[in-house]
Amino acid sequence: MKRLPHEAGWINARNILVISPHWDDGTAGCGGTLCRYAALGAQIHVLLLTCGAKMPVDDIKGKTPASMRVEELKNAMEIMGINQESLITWEEPEQGLQVNSLLLKKLESLLRELRPDLCFIPSPYEYHPDHIAASHLFIHLVPWLSWEMSIAFYENQPLPKVNLIVDITKVAEQKKMALSIFNSQLKQKNHKKQIMGLNTFRARSLPSDVNAAEAFRFFSGSEVKKMPLLIMEDEKQSSYLNPVLQTHLVSVIIRTCNRPGAVFQAIQSVLDQTWQGMEIIVVNDGSSRLDLPSTPRVPVRVFTTQEGFNRSHAANLGWKNAKGTMVAFLDDDDLFSSFHIENLLTVMDKKPWCSIAYSGVVAQDDDGRQTDLPCPEFDLSSLFKGNLFPIHGALVRKNALEAVGGFDESLDIFEDWDLWIRLALAGYSFIPVKVWSVIYRKHSHGTLEKMTFGTQKDLDARWKVLKKHEAAIQQCLADRGRTGKIRLKLRKFLFKVAKDLLS
Repeated sequence: MKRLPHEAGWINARNILVISPHWDDGTAGCGGTLCRYAALGAQIHVLLLTCGAKMPVDDIKGKTPASMRVEELKNAMEIMGINQESLITWEEPEQGLQVNSLLLKKLESLLRELRPDLCFIPSPYEYHPDHIAASHLFIHLVPWLSWEMSIAFYENQPLPKVNLIVDITKVAEQKKMALSIFNSQLKQKNHKKQIMGLNTFRARSLPSDVNAAEAFRFFSGSEVKKMPLLIMEDEKQSSYLNPVLQTHLVSVIIRTCNRPGAVFQAIQSVLDQTWQGMEIIVVNDGSSRLDLPSTPRVPVRVFTTQEGFNRSHAANLGWKNAKGTMVAFLDDDDLFSSFHIENLLTVMDKKPWCSIAYSGVVAQDDDGRQTDLPCPEFDLSSLFKGNLFPIHGALVRKNALEAVGGFDESLDIFEDWDLWIRLALAGYSFIPVKVWSVIYRKHSHGTLEKMTFGTQKDLDARWKVLKKHEAAIQQCLADRGRTGKIRLKLRKFLFKVAKDLLS
């Protein structure tokens, strides 16, 4: 781990957004720095995420928890020199804050409206679930933002890695006064004393005339899109943050058919992973020669399918022989970026309720041109319309595959789409990880490229999956009322017209 900064730092910013999961978090984590920005005339908005419903009613003299929090925060903002009118309140449930598509869209809309050049947010290294969720909201969104924006994790408990320390000596008393406003918190715990003690501690690496400081994990505008990878590097340097992660074995299943050079490259991309707790299972169709690395750093096992078996059978043969608790799939002509497995595994380890995580995928044509494929939020009704992500981008818990029986071997095309539908209908949770860490090489000789969208073969294959799940699709659309039923009839009619035109 790099040493602490030995000089106080500062980030020039004029338009600032502070994310405060609870009413006192932003003031505690970066209140002194905000006092300095306010004195310089910066525009500062504060977003209060939760409503405070968990506050003891007896302590607030008839006022609602939400109104009590807002009143205290507004008074603290006035002491710090921040306009009270710049407070934004969302009233999400306390200890129930979650990363979901509705909240992501709401935050994205706010960011596009305010277009801040610096955001202060809680860190993902904390233990409070609301702080972690608030941080993950940003981590999910940043790949999609079009303007350059810096982000700083503030600390309500010591950060594992610090690269910016701001001198707040001259405004320390001002911050202390602001913290004193949060009476409802101080009655339960002397939060002010703890935070000011942390600020005194943070001054220890700075010159002797600095008596109080606030520490941050800062990401410049150019680093923001790399945040997930940089966060993983931070966590690796602080192993106590992620003790469970070290126990997972990931089985990577590689299906190959007559592409010896390509499969060698695919295997090498797995061996180059930052995560080393893996095994590789190569499923060969039996007719092709295999080129394997001579001294692989992780175990490589090879299974051979009998003639006449399809891609679904090969995938099932692979995962059913897997020793890992997590399974990833990679076809022989595709590649993983070096941090792909660790990135998905880190997210799933923090979210044990999640059974499938999927990354963004980069499509590469024969000429080497690359295009980022969409990495949409998971939605069942959207999944019924078409596959949301290819198999190469996914990391799946093996017990989920066991529960639904793996791939349907009657399908040789869209077998992954069918699997995602069955997992979703069985109640398993999906989460997108918006880092584009898989290369999908779209060769003109590839299986799917030979089946152009809208051809008879394509429509037949899609229709086979849709007919299989027709009852579930009807129920999903029927749950949406009359409009859903009309949409179902329209979709079936248009699909039939397309098939008839090609027959």
